[in-house]
Amino acid sequence: MSVTGNSLTKTNSTSAWDSGAASLNIIRNGYGFVEATATETNTHRMIGLSNGDTDQNFPDIDFAIYLYANATVFVYESGTNRGSFGAYAAGDRFRIEVRYGVVRYLKNGSLLYTSGVNPKYPLRWTPRSTPKAQR
Repeated sequence: MSVTGNSLTKTNSTSAWDSGAASLNIIRNGYGFVEATATETNTHRMIGLSNGDTDQNFPDIDFAIYLYANATVFVYESGTNRGSFGAYAAGDRFRIEVRYGVVRYLKNGSLLYTSGVNPKYPLRWTPRSTPKAQR
């Protein structure tokens, strides 16, 4: 991954979930969030919050929004698909927030899904990406 300003870009050309990052900032408890804006609708990418960062595979993300390459939004928790939540467009803003121990997923400020899983703190921001060649 390379970092330019607030953007991450996958730099290798493999066709696997093998690129990602983890933030130095953490949510210790209580309230916090990660937020990202979709820049395109033809790439596979996930953003999320995790207690750890053991590898670059998407099941390692505890709470994730998956922006699929056909412009569909999914919610995944530790690799488990929690459902499809409609279409998205470039410019849509996505947030995963923790408030009073409850994880919520939002699109443009509207609630998509509320998790039934209790978070394990601390949580870090953890994005993942697959290459454009796979799309």
